This record gives sequence, C-alpha cells and structure tokens, in this order.
Amino acid sequence: MFFISISLLIIISGIFNFYVTKIIIFISKNNNNLALYRDENRSKVINKSRLGGLGIISTQIVFLFISKLIFSKFFEFDIVFPLTIISTVFAFSLMGLIDDLFNLSPFYRLIFQILISIAAWDQGLNLQLFFHQDNFIEHFSILNVPILSILLSVLWIAGLTNAINWLDGLDGLAGSFSSFIFLIFGFLFISFGNLGMALICFIACGACTGFLKHNLYPSKIFMGDGGSYFLGSLLACSTI
Repeated sequence: MFFISISLLIIISGIFNFYVTKIIIFISKNNNNLALYRDENRSKVINKSRLGGLGIISTQIVFLFISKLIFSKFFEFDIVFPLTIISTVFAFSLMGLIDDLFNLSPFYRLIFQILISIAAWDQGLNLQLFFHQDNFIEHFSILNVPILSILLSVLWIAGLTNAINWLDGLDGLAGSFSSFIFLIFGFLFISFGNLGMALICFIACGACTGFLKHNLYPSKIFMGDGGSYFLGSLLACSTI
C-alpha cells in the first residue's frame, strides 16, 4: 500500500506539472518579452521560455502539503520536512527565477550563491567525514576547522547547483538526469527511515518527469535558472 502511494505521488505530481508547464508555455508565447531564450537552430531562431522551473517549484510546494496531509493521515509515520534544506533550496530557486526574468549579472549570482550556502552552513547543513576503524566508527567533523568547513560546504552546494544548471542547455538532459537521481535518492532515504526527505525526492522526480514531456527534443521550454537551481541545490543539500 505504501509503495503504491509513492507511485501515485510520482505519477500525479508529474501530470500536475505537465499541465502547469503547458500553461506557462502558452502564457510565454503570448508575452514575447517574458523570459525568452533565443535558440539558434541553423537558419532559424526559436524563442523558448526559460520559466519551466516555475512549474517544477510550484509542483513541489503543492505536493509537499498534499503528501504531508495524506501520509500523516493514513500511515503511522513521523514525517518531518527539514526546514533548513527547504529554505536553502527555495532561496536558490527565487534567485534563479529573478535571473530568468531580469538577467542578473553572473557576479551577483555567484555572490548570492555563496551567501545562501554560508547561511545553510550556519544552520547545520555542512559536510562531515567518517572513518572506519576495526569495530567502531570514529567520527571526525570538519567543523573543527571552521574555515575549511565553510569552504568545502560552499563549494559543494554552489558547485553542484551550477553543475545541474549547465545541463539545462541540451534538450531533456537536466530533467532526465534529475528525475533518475531523485528516484534513487527517494528509495535511499526510505532505507534510512527518513520519510520526509524521501517524499521531497519523489515529488521532485515526478515534477521532472512531467516537465520532460515539453523539454525533450524538439523542446518547447527550458527549466531556466529557477528550475536548475532548485534541482541542483536540492541534490546538494540531500547528499549532505
């Protein structure tokens, strides 16, 4: 019953984002200056919206509330959505959407990414190292060296976020990669007993799947910085 519910969550969130993205494409086509991406394909120029991430983000928000309501009511699980991860991811997403609409300077984007990553580190979202020795685990945290901890955490969060952003240039690449990764992470978090993070990953997987229908070649829309920053920062925070 539980895994059937998970499957339905992925499918329904995918269908939801499919239609939300379809609406975004329609609105963008009727507003020529609304976050358009000029894509040169040999002899012709095609205008494509960069607001696909808006559908992914809205799907995540809507289904976070729905999944919390449904799973808490029908299953005896303690579902906790980590606020530090959610706030960090949506901060990255907001910056990306602003860039899609107003074309922020790369310098300002990098500064904002660093500041958000430092804020996440300050709230406990930081890297830790583990060493295996015979029959016990000795835990060593790089928090013992604050400068090194901040540097590695910022490089990991901002670096992985930008890595997903660079995948958005090819049709279907960022969406297909992200949907596969978050599906795997969803099952990993179930095995760890972290249902809250598992649901976040499954919803992201469904949102990417619904978006892919419009993003596969020949694509009608890109997820833009809003979507790629959302998925990249979520992947970075999840791995930490």
